[in-house]
Amino acid sequence: MPPRRRRAAVLPPGRLTFREIAALLGISVITLRRRVRPVGDQATRRLWAQRLDLKRRQRGDSLPVYHACRRRVEEWGPEITGTDPPVTD
Repeated sequence: MPPRRRRAAVLPPGRLTFREIAALLGISVITLRRRVRPVGDQATRRLWAQRLDLKRRQRGDSLPVYHACRRRVEEWGPEITGTDPPVTD
């Protein structure tokens, strides 16, 4: 009997998958999962922002491209980490 294939989760439009986020950040999905789980939302976003900045400088991406990526990552941060966004005054 052939092995059963797992069906990919259907995500709402606009929501990023772990694979897409890992690709944006230039890290593996395993590393992303390892980093995201134990870390609080604020710290996770900071980590992603630093990582994106590093990758942008390495690739020489333009700032608009970088900001678009960063906005998208920040926008979906809470859904990925499973925590509420930090309260800002």
